[in-house]
Amino acid sequence: MKFVHYSDRAKAEQALGLKRAAQMGKEASVATATILPTEAFGQALTPTVQAATQSIWIAAYYISGNITGPIQEFYDTIREKARTGLDVVLVCEFSAGTPPAIRHATLNYADTLSQSGVTVLFIQGYKTMHKKMIIVDGKTVLLGSSNLTVAGTAGSDEMNVRVDSPGFARRAAADFARLRANAIPSTELK
Repeated sequence: MKFVHYSDRAKAEQALGLKRAAQMGKEASVATATILPTEAFGQALTPTVQAATQSIWIAAYYISGNITGPIQEFYDTIREKARTGLDVVLVCEFSAGTPPAIRHATLNYADTLSQSGVTVLFIQGYKTMHKKMIIVDGKTVLLGSSNLTVAGTAGSDEMNVRVDSPGFARRAAADFARLRANAIPSTELK
């Protein structure tokens, strides 16, 4: 550790960036992060989206209609939230870099979700959108390696995190907005 003494307060503020540090401290929000291995992630999904009062935004590489257990409860909950008028948006992968079986399973189940009022869009670009992210009410973010499938919530060896922080959620929402702007409805898929 090294101490530096400044006799001139203005020089100290300039050299150390004290005003900027003080401003950052005022803007900072308290954040909590919870590590969620596979089963814990599956168990956290439904209560997290059940608490939504405004929006549920999801970026998902792979979704599947072959559902049981925690993932079925999750999908039932987002469908119900969409039916009640919440802004529920799902952006899924659908590019040539993804195996056809995954693309078509996702497309088939997306149709079921759409019938309940979930807005489902697809990324069909030059590279694979491999994100797995859920943003709830602009405050809570779930992200990690789990696909929104039975295996991703109960069988595979996955790692996820839940972050409760409006600041972090704003940055995640900006990324989601970029994805959403580049996504298309299923009727425009090639």
